[in-house]
Amino acid sequence: MKLFPHQVEALEWIKGKDKVILALDMGLGKTAIASQTIEEGERVLIICPASLKLNWLKELKVWSNAKKFKVIKKKTEELPKGPGVVIVNYDLLGKKVKKRAQPNYDFKDFDRVIVDEAHALKNPTSVRSKIGGKIIKLTPKAILLSGTPMERPVDLYVPLFSMGAIEDSYPSFGMKYCDAKRVYLGAREVWQYRGATNTEELKERIKPYMLRMLKEDVIDLPKKIIKVVGLDLPLSRQEKSYSLSAIIKDPRPIGFEGLAELLHEQAIKKLPLAIKHIKMRLEQEEKIFIVARHTDVIDTLAEKLKEYGVLVFDGRCSAEEKDSIEYAFQNESKYRLFLGQITACSTGLTLTAANHVILVEPDWSYSKIAQVIDRTHRIGQKETVTAELLTIADSIDERVLFTTLEKKGYINDLIGL
Repeated sequence: MKLFPHQVEALEWIKGKDKVILALDMGLGKTAIASQTIEEGERVLIICPASLKLNWLKELKVWSNAKKFKVIKKKTEELPKGPGVVIVNYDLLGKKVKKRAQPNYDFKDFDRVIVDEAHALKNPTSVRSKIGGKIIKLTPKAILLSGTPMERPVDLYVPLFSMGAIEDSYPSFGMKYCDAKRVYLGAREVWQYRGATNTEELKERIKPYMLRMLKEDVIDLPKKIIKVVGLDLPLSRQEKSYSLSAIIKDPRPIGFEGLAELLHEQAIKKLPLAIKHIKMRLEQEEKIFIVARHTDVIDTLAEKLKEYGVLVFDGRCSAEEKDSIEYAFQNESKYRLFLGQITACSTGLTLTAANHVILVEPDWSYSKIAQVIDRTHRIGQKETVTAELLTIADSIDERVLFTTLEKKGYINDLIGL
């Protein structure tokens, strides 16, 4: 197999650098690029989400010069010694013991570490960030991969500090680049770092360490269209107890009591209309990628649409099953619907057999919406990709989705991420 020109360009950029961030759009082949950097005789650690371990193994066998591979499946296994590639997921890095992060393994003596979906290290207090950050710091060569734009500058702190790109303390970084504000959590006053300040200066500091490539700049992909579809269904609960202005300002379910339950109830209520909408689209589309969040919603969709050949891809599937499900959808005409749980199917999948995506339960984060849509809008796609976000007309959900889409690119415009 041959690398694309932009992948060759990325490899040239990496040469001579010890620790870098590859911030390439989803679908541009970051895995292949990182695999190509592995030299024969190196001892390499790959850290990734559990769902991507077998995908990494497959890609390494195609693109890398390594001869030995080991996928760690449980924490009781020992890390192999000597040259070769060890693949471990974030959850196996370690655990919290007496409020301290304790690694499950001795992660010393690796020549190179590759960290996939590196935005998973954005919380400096988490076990994975503390252990993962220390591994990055101690390993001579490191490549951090992320196709998801960072939602705030503060999300960059752990990766940049671990690489040695910055020496600022967390509070100092927050004060300088994150529009620090004092807020009260109960009776306790704390600093919050949710904004962006001094962005041009931050961009210049990041520039030597990070390569950013956008799909529209490096490959000729078809158009991508995103639509919010308001289904004509009355709300099952009053919204007057929720502050719409507060939700739009900070569109996250956490902190708004009962809101997650409300959205789940809305998902159940809109299912009959969502199913009709999907069936209507199947009259025009050969294959469709459907995305939902809750298990009961997924199960209902699978049952009501089974006549169309449904493949279900969620957290109940083993890694081996997920690999075979992806292959079946891509290669077998009898399977017309790929029904994925939003978290399980947001990374490591290529679903270019479909060019129509329907999000039955859309997320309020644009980066998460983009992640799932880009399972189809990637190298190999020949047709215009259309994504429909199903919501209830005139609901909080619909209005926040419109606001989210209007704000897309916020952090990209500020600091080029």
